[in-house]
Amino acid sequence: MQQPGRCTVSRLHRAICRDAVRLSLLFLLLGCLALAQETASILGTVTDQSGAVVPNAKVTITSTGTGTSRIATSNQAGNYDVADLPIGAYSVKVDAPGFKAYQATQVTLNVNATLRVDAVLQIGQAQETVTVEANAVQVQVDTSEQSNVINGTQITRLDTNGRNPVQLATLVPGASGNLPDFNAPTALASSENISFNGQRSQHNVWRIDGGEAYDRGSGGGLEVNPSPDALAEFRVLASNYSAEFGAGSGATINMAIKNG
Repeated sequence: MQQPGRCTVSRLHRAICRDAVRLSLLFLLLGCLALAQETASILGTVTDQSGAVVPNAKVTITSTGTGTSRIATSNQAGNYDVADLPIGAYSVKVDAPGFKAYQATQVTLNVNATLRVDAVLQIGQAQETVTVEANAVQVQVDTSEQSNVINGTQITRLDTNGRNPVQLATLVPGASGNLPDFNAPTALASSENISFNGQRSQHNVWRIDGGEAYDRGSGGGLEVNPSPDALAEFRVLASNYSAEFGAGSGATINMAIKNG
């Protein structure tokens, strides 16, 4: 007959093992959720007033919504590049010895965007700060991708057939939609028959917060069709996008869900 003490130890050991497995699965899930986010990048060049590059400058990128910061250092060519930033509003501060601090405010990052923020430093004390409102419309010249973004304000003001966000993809240049008169708002009953630049509609890739949401194994179709009210941004990468989005030969449609 098994002794009571051994039974207690055995049950305790099994409970500890179960808790360890659950904790491991939790960390794995959190890691997947952290990766499955739509992000963007900020890059730029740090120079002085004469146009000479400034290496080893400290670049601090701060989210105005959460207060979290990322710090980078300009290289010998004066360049810096900070990737994998969540979408939202930011400020960019650049510090270098012998120069006034440079700060750009109202820097808005859209989904999958690459935004350039160049800093021109002025000679002076580090305690002094030159602040620039970076709200001017910029021409994107750092990547060759052809893309269009529809922000949250535009999404709420646009009427979509059946309140289906798929309709938003037809607004970009190069899109040719063969959608029904009424496009149901559910994933199962909706149609995603949109061709971009003459490519097959089945070759498009639909993503939500960084994860693919297109069912390839059942003849195509969205796995999840979010409400327009839940979308923070909607971007269509029509062509020439980077290899990280190379799962299909058509367009890549990225939907970002609102936070909070």
